[in-house]
Amino acid sequence: MVMKKKQVLMWVMGIALLGGGGAGCSDFIDVNHSPDALEEIPTPDVLLPATQINIGTALMSYAGIGTAMYVQYWTAAYTHAQFKALCGYDNSSLGNNWHILYTGALINLKAIKDAAAKDPSILETEKGAYDFIAEALSIYAWQVLTDLYGSIPYFEALQGSDNLHPKFDEQQAIYADLTARVNALLGKDVSAFALTRPDFDIVYGGDMSKWVAFANALKVKLMLRLSETSDFDLAGLTTHLDAAIAEGTLLADNARIPASMWDDNQEGKRHPLREYQAGGADYINAAVIMCKSLTDYLTENDDPRGQGKTYYRQGSGQPGGAFFGDFDNASEDSDNNGTRDDNETWARPVWASSTASVFAPYLDLMLISKWEVAFYAAEVYALSNDLAKAKEWYETGVKASLTQQGIASTAILGAGGYAQFTATTTDAAIEQIGMQRWVAHVNYQHIESFLERNRTKIPAVANEVDIAANRRGSWTNFPVGKLTISVDGRNRSNMFDGQWLPASLLYPTVVL
Repeated sequence: MVMKKKQVLMWVMGIALLGGGGAGCSDFIDVNHSPDALEEIPTPDVLLPATQINIGTALMSYAGIGTAMYVQYWTAAYTHAQFKALCGYDNSSLGNNWHILYTGALINLKAIKDAAAKDPSILETEKGAYDFIAEALSIYAWQVLTDLYGSIPYFEALQGSDNLHPKFDEQQAIYADLTARVNALLGKDVSAFALTRPDFDIVYGGDMSKWVAFANALKVKLMLRLSETSDFDLAGLTTHLDAAIAEGTLLADNARIPASMWDDNQEGKRHPLREYQAGGADYINAAVIMCKSLTDYLTENDDPRGQGKTYYRQGSGQPGGAFFGDFDNASEDSDNNGTRDDNETWARPVWASSTASVFAPYLDLMLISKWEVAFYAAEVYALSNDLAKAKEWYETGVKASLTQQGIASTAILGAGGYAQFTATTTDAAIEQIGMQRWVAHVNYQHIESFLERNRTKIPAVANEVDIAANRRGSWTNFPVGKLTISVDGRNRSNMFDGQWLPASLLYPTVVL
């Protein structure tokens, strides 16, 4: 991860306490309460589930759509204008996660700690649990923000009216502090910590051993994200990973907002991506189609997560996805099948279906997934030149992804399977790991996929493929397993990471 320079001069911090109403699980996602209506800070048990929903919404709402396009899972439909600017690398509209995390989740997490500390009716053992969970989620939210934007307000942030203009801090300093915070967290003895209402923790049900595993995984993530910087400590990371695995304290259960928390029949209570589809706007169904970069890779390799199976539904008579971000030549017939591109029935994400059973796996909204952590471990061991352990954890990651889809067969990992671990060098291992991470994150962790691709540059970019200049040739000789450059993106190359792709999100206009 390249530490990015400060781009914004001023940030005016707003305050919004988003409390969940009532005491039942069905009310956990009633988070849109006016802060002016709250006479005092809500209790920690009310704030915790609402805040966990806040974080999930920040990950998979509009920014989830945008980053799905930047890693070329999806592209904008030819016949709908909604997301075409995103495909031209204009991400100025993706700042909602900034607002959700700053003025919602992070302030709420601070309030959980403060309220627990001040409430004499809360037992010390419960205060410890609230403090641990809130701190773990706070570190997580800060990591997402700084990875997406680079320099952000951090050390002076969350002070409300006491400091309306907190300074922006460099990512390197933020990462150092987050690492210190997670180390302090892991130094706590949680054996006596317990929530009186564990059902109010919708991620782990108050299971503190799972929150310790979450913190361990978070430390691995923080340390590995520095792999392309001078601060990377491979020896220290390997030692930490070895210890966590030996102690059985590395994440083994998905940290997720479970599918049961969403109500697909009520506006405002659906999974964030379902909200764009079923909330009346019909955006995903009308405005999103599958990208050729993903569909060709899965089809070429007969991946069971591919067409007609779990990630997308095949259009009638159409071989799969469309070029990424190509709209100027919609009247042409790229595949020479007699139908112009804007009239093709392109493959679409499963989110476009109205069958409830289709949505079930995707309604699990991941904060940290089992496959994500397994691929981190595989990469660490590959970097340490321990290819036997890299293979073990790589296969664990692929299997976890398949299991999430309800796919029992692991044939793709066996002899002759395209995902069989065949690497004999570190670089080859890193590439195999990166490609399977890219595939596994579809529909679950779009922001993480975006950040990991930026760090590892996997999948690679086929700079030589110029869709506008040679449309038929680009279709026929498409670089399977690589990303392409959108037509408008070629006019914005000075903005990006040297490979024609966005390296970060733009700050919301409110902070300019």
